[in-house]
Amino acid sequence: MVAITAHRFLHKDDGHISFEYKVYTDGNMQKLMRLNHGKFLRRLEQIILPKYFVKLQHTGYLHAKHKMERITAVYKQLALPAPMQKINTLLL
Repeated sequence: MVAITAHRFLHKDDGHISFEYKVYTDGNMQKLMRLNHGKFLRRLEQIILPKYFVKLQHTGYLHAKHKMERITAVYKQLALPAPMQKINTLLL
């Protein structure tokens, strides 16, 4: 697993590291982040898993975008009662 590729690093000096990252919620826009070495290492360590741990990615029916619509369709095809709605949608 690669946490950050070398081509995204833009500048490194004695106190800071600058790199590009992509914001998917903002139309895949490339942005610049500048962090001191300690904060950069802390963020990098958060994505390194201990030995024998596997990172799961939710894809397919479990992907977050339009998840309830897909689950409702599966329930309907299986002739099951509709799934319970999320609590926060019931409060609106």
